[in-house]
Formats: sequence, C-alpha cells, structure tokens
Amino acid sequence: MRKALVNIVAKEVREMVRDPRILLSMVLAPLLIFPLMGFMLRTSTEAMQESLRIVPIAVVDFDGEGVAQNLTNFLKSMPNTRVELIAVQSLQEIAASAQASNVTSVIIIPEGFN
Repeated sequence: MRKALVNIVAKEVREMVRDPRILLSMVLAPLLIFPLMGFMLRTSTEAMQESLRIVPIAVVDFDGEGVAQNLTNFLKSMPNTRVELIAVQSLQEIAASAQASNVTSVIIIPEGFN
C-alpha cells in the first residue's frame, strides 16, 4: 500500500516538472509575488512609523493656573509631541480648530482644575 502511494506521488511530481505551465505558476509566480508583497508591507510600515514619530496634541486651557500650566509645560517638554495651545470658547470652535491644525488629540483643561 505504501509503495503504491510513493509511486503515485513520484509520477505526479514527474508530470509537474515536465509541464512548463505548472512549473511557471508554482515556481516563478511566488518568486515574483513574495518579494513584491514584502516591499509593499515594508513601505507601509515605514510610513506608519514616520507618521507616529511626532504626535500633535492640542491643549485648551480654561484654567490657566499652576497645575494646568505644569501639565502644558510637561507636554511641551516631551520629545515626540508637538503641543498647540488653542484659545477658544465653545466645543464647536475646539473641533474646528483641531481639524484645521491637524492634531490627533485634544486635551481640555476645565476651569477650576487646580
């Protein structure tokens, strides 16, 4: 039984090697496709890492006193952040300013935060 299976497998392998269409699709296609896929994945990963290198943050400070200033100064001192202070009065203005300045996060410090 085992010898018959080995003979069938050997016969099928010989037929595959003799047929150039099968050889082309089984060998050359993966040799072309896999490096191309690797290049595309590497490029997209590098682009994602580059976009996350500096994180833009908007700070809306309604308090303006001790702890709020310390938090703002701490955020400014972090190496991978770009802090933009937004001076607006309403939530609609905050949303519009955040979209205009292309920030990813908005920190709202309420009045009386101390």
